[in-house]
Order: sequence, then structure tokens, then C-alpha cells
Amino acid sequence: MALTPERSLERIRSDLTHEVAHFEAEHDPSEAWTDESGRCGGTTKEQEIEAAELAGAILIPHESAKRAAMRGIDATAIALRYQVSLEMAEWRMRMSGGYEIRRHSQSKRV
Repeated sequence: MALTPERSLERIRSDLTHEVAHFEAEHDPSEAWTDESGRCGGTTKEQEIEAAELAGAILIPHESAKRAAMRGIDATAIALRYQVSLEMAEWRMRMSGGYEIRRHSQSKRV
């Protein structure tokens, strides 16, 4: 019988990349713990935000997310291409500024 993870492969990939991002950002290691809800702690809010943003950039490069948003490519296609969750693809495309560039460009055509 095969064991299946509690989390999707996309979520596992994101979690691992987030932890690598802490290392890459040279965050000081600290004692981690898991609370009753399953969330981990041990770093500052600023370090968590920095690791989340760096992990996103590792998983979907900024320029790729930006171009996809500017071209109106569906986030599902980006999620499949980079093997990430739909939420990660949407977040990266939104944070890239590509949607705003697309909206601005379309408003000039009207």
C-alpha cells in the first residue's frame, strides 16, 4: 500500500522552498516549534515574509510571472508549468505587477 502525503506535492515543494529561502537569506536559525494548529514558529514576522517572497521568486521567477500576467495567460497554466499551487501562481502574477501593466495597456486602447 502506497502512503500518500497529507499535503499536495505542490504544497510540499512550496514548504521546502520556503525553508531553503530562510537559509539563502542567511536568517539566524532558531528553535522551531509547532503549535496546536500545526503552524511552525521560531522566526520573526519580517523573516517569514522575506522567506515567503524569496521562495515565490525561486518557484516562479519574477519576469516569468510578470510576462504571463501581462499576456493574460491563465494562472492555472502557470501553476502547471511550474508545478506550484494555483494560489502561488496567482500570488506571483499579482505581485509581479503584470496585471496592472496589462490593465493600464488595455485602458489606453479604449
